[in-house]
Amino acid sequence: MKSVKKSVLTVGLLLLAGILLFPPYTGQMFVQGGGGDLGNRIEISKAIGYHCIFAAPTPAYVATHLLDIPVGKASEDSFRSNINAGRLAVQVLVCFAVVGGVLALLRKRNS
Repeated sequence: MKSVKKSVLTVGLLLLAGILLFPPYTGQMFVQGGGGDLGNRIEISKAIGYHCIFAAPTPAYVATHLLDIPVGKASEDSFRSNINAGRLAVQVLVCFAVVGGVLALLRKRNS
């Protein structure tokens, strides 16, 4: 039974590594507000998928996915990508819960 537990832990660690290496990203677009107050900036955010931690989405990629049209070079002042920390935390917690639950079921089964 120890080999089954070791296999579950190995799969859990591989899953956790995948989650951390390819986190979810959010794209943001900043637009100057209209009207009398030109200093007002409006932020538009949207999930843009999973990307390698070592190759974050470029401003042009973010612009294309936020506007749903191909965009050439995009200004880094207007478009930005960030890791969606909330979604990443939920994924890590679910990974721990699933692996912990399977290990608990295996422990009960041995008793």
